[in-house]
Amino acid sequence: MVDGMSLRERFNAVMSYTPCRRVPCWFFGTWPETKERWRQEGCTTVRSLRGDSGPQLPEMDPEWEAGLWDAQGLANPFPLTDDKPTVLEETDDYRIVRDPLGGVVKHSKRGSSIPEHLEYPLKPTRQSWDAMRRCLDPHDPRRRAPKWRKKAAALKRREHVITFMGASLYGLPRDWMGVEQLSYLAYDDPGLLEEMLEYLSDFYMTLYGPILPEVGYDFVYLFEDCCFNTGPLLSPARRCPTAATRTTTGWS
Repeated sequence: MVDGMSLRERFNAVMSYTPCRRVPCWFFGTWPETKERWRQEGCTTVRSLRGDSGPQLPEMDPEWEAGLWDAQGLANPFPLTDDKPTVLEETDDYRIVRDPLGGVVKHSKRGSSIPEHLEYPLKPTRQSWDAMRRCLDPHDPRRRAPKWRKKAAALKRREHVITFMGASLYGLPRDWMGVEQLSYLAYDDPGLLEEMLEYLSDFYMTLYGPILPEVGYDFVYLFEDCCFNTGPLLSPARRCPTAATRTTTGWS
């Protein structure tokens, strides 16, 4: 409690345009090496060097990103497979791994870095999408934590802010397919892209439907990452054809 208000109360005050003594203090996105350099330069109050979250100084509020990706431990929204990662090549500088979905990724061993995708698991074909879709069954019992309702009830008594990754209709398909292949798919096979997005929309609604009334998250995080420094990676003017534009001979 600070100034008689919990972090959650201050967050809700700010979001509802109600005056408060101070706004929540968060910082997002820091390489572990950056925090180590800060420590070497005299910043001795960094709590943890692990992960890429903010500096985590004692005077800052609890990190809002904690628990984001698995709905605070209640649900797994990512593709599930029984396959294991396989190391294809390894040197002192890097490791090349075939991930459980079939993609091939090169990881640097010289420090934190964005991995290089040598092969994406999802190809712009219906056969490949059918295989990926089998890994996205919202009814798979592995998607829910044991006794998740009990944990949800405990979350209701919190004083800190929590969120969850509510959906990704561009960010995750881009991770699975790559920007180039995803961009071309909108033109080469818009029907397949529409089917993918419709399925993902239903997937998220089915997965989170039972959870949302039990918790009351403070806000929802939509993971898209759909822009570069020169503008969006997809055109706002470009829309996938809908069922209304279909003809008996194809797409009008």
